[in-house]
Amino acid sequence: MLVIDNIIKRCFTLYYGDAKVFKKLYISHLLTTITLQKFKLFTFDKLFSMKLKFLFLFIFFSFSNLSFILAQFSWAQVGVNGLTCSACSRSVEMSIRKLSFVDSVIMNLEHTDGKIIFKKGSKVEIDKIAKAFTDAGFSVRSLYTGITIENISVANDCCWNFENNTYHFIKVTESKEFKGTVSLKFIGDKYMPKSEYKEWKPYLSNPCVSLVNIDASSSKTYYVTLF
Repeated sequence: MLVIDNIIKRCFTLYYGDAKVFKKLYISHLLTTITLQKFKLFTFDKLFSMKLKFLFLFIFFSFSNLSFILAQFSWAQVGVNGLTCSACSRSVEMSIRKLSFVDSVIMNLEHTDGKIIFKKGSKVEIDKIAKAFTDAGFSVRSLYTGITIENISVANDCCWNFENNTYHFIKVTESKEFKGTVSLKFIGDKYMPKSEYKEWKPYLSNPCVSLVNIDASSSKTYYVTLF
């Protein structure tokens, strides 16, 4: 049974990167086990079986949440049209900060853009960022994001599902494997001027050639290219 305990601890440490998480969850499990032993409600075999089930369930849910392990949006750089005064900049900043997945915002009035840092482990909705700017009375000139993805290869018209959204890669000249943080440029009338969008629009009608982790329940499709 000690061997099983050690395996469970190693799994928690590898998955969360911090043994503190293991301590909080697993100590509660041990206290429950000790209490049950004290009142002789379980035999040794049943306790051993419980630990095996505990380990199995942990491994199952870890792998079912694989998209979270493999990817994480970290930042967005947004070019803003109409940002001409400090009051305008402050208005935009306050609008962006209301988004639940935003950690911090740094507006640059000189370059008329903003750097947004996302909360770790949160689901990022790019369209909500663009909407926050337009709701504040401005238009988005460009939108780039930094995302860390491991062990995923993409090519032109490759579609990848992440956090119930589909990301359709366009104008990718050659197949590439993501290792570390990469920059993505978002394509669409919400993320660029109309004149630039017209140049990209023909590429948005192409079907997906290859699929990566595609889920039929995907709620949105974002068109992106490597930057």
